[in-house]
Amino acid sequence: SATSTYGNFGYIFGQTSYEGTTLVSQRYKSSSSSTDSYYIPSNLEEVVIAPKGEYNIPMYAFSGLGLVEKITLSGNITEIGEYAFQNCRDLVSVNVPQSVKTIYKRAFVGCEMLDDGFKFDADSTLVEIKENAFDGSKIAEIVIPASVKKIGNYCFANSALNKMFSLMP
Repeated sequence: SATSTYGNFGYIFGQTSYEGTTLVSQRYKSSSSSTDSYYIPSNLEEVVIAPKGEYNIPMYAFSGLGLVEKITLSGNITEIGEYAFQNCRDLVSVNVPQSVKTIYKRAFVGCEMLDDGFKFDADSTLVEIKENAFDGSKIAEIVIPASVKKIGNYCFANSALNKMFSLMP
C-alpha cells in the first residue's frame, strides 16, 4: 500500500518566524483550499535521511522545499511517498538506495533542476515507479534497474528524457 502518512518535514523547524529563515507555504492535496505555512533555515541546501530501521518517506514530506539542492538517502528506506519531493525546484542531486522498492506517483513532480544528479544504487531492488513520478524534471538520461517490473503512465511527462536504459536481469 502507498505511504499514506501525511508528514511535513518543515515542521521540525517550528511554526514561528525567526531570523535567517524562509517562509514555505503548501497544500497537502490539490482539492484542499487550506494551506500550511512554516519556516525553514534559509541556508538549508542539503538533507540526509539515514534511518536506523525500516523507513518510508511519507507523502508530501519535503514538498515545496525549493532551497534544497541535494537529498542523500541511505539505510533501509523502502518507499518514497506520493509528492514527497514535489516542487523542490532547486533539487539537483538524489541518490536512491538499494532498499527502495517503490517510488510513488508524483514523488519528484516539478523538480525543475533535477537532471543527471538522479541515481539508483547499482544493486537496486526497485520494483515500481508510479505515474508522473518525474513529471517536469530535467532528467535527460536514466538507467532503470533490472528489478523494475512496472513504470507508470506519464512517468517522465514534460521531462527532458531522451535516453532510457534498462539493465537486464
